[in-house]
Amino acid sequence: MALEKWGGAILHSLYGRKFGVDDAGFPVGGPGTRHPYEAITSASTLANSGISVLTCTAASSHTLTDPDRIGLEKTIVNNSTYAQTITRVAAEIYGSTGTSPLGVKMSLLLPGSCVTLVSVSTSRWIKKDDSFGASTAFLTVSTSS
Repeated sequence: MALEKWGGAILHSLYGRKFGVDDAGFPVGGPGTRHPYEAITSASTLANSGISVLTCTAASSHTLTDPDRIGLEKTIVNNSTYAQTITRVAAEIYGSTGTSPLGVKMSLLLPGSCVTLVSVSTSRWIKKDDSFGASTAFLTVSTSS
């Protein structure tokens, strides 16, 4: 459970060691901890953790910053009627097996397309298997930026 594993990382606590924030400002606590959220309406740089919902009024290109630590989870949702492209800064995007890179650029093609990535190093994102709409009709990954 997260509380036992990360409990020693809590710097500021509300109730003893039950919930708090770590040195990077991330919430630490039991299941159900809220994730950072950003609503994106135009081409921009996405945070390297939390949830980004893209509601752009045109096809746009976004940049995903590299993870600064292992274990970050990033969910990107296309809530636009246009395809949205996400290019990483330097970290490569791997499939769920983590054995060979899928590429450097993702395209979320349809409304409702969603992908969840997990950082396993500061230079590697891995796509989670349970990402909704991860078929090629919804999501493509290419090796050209």
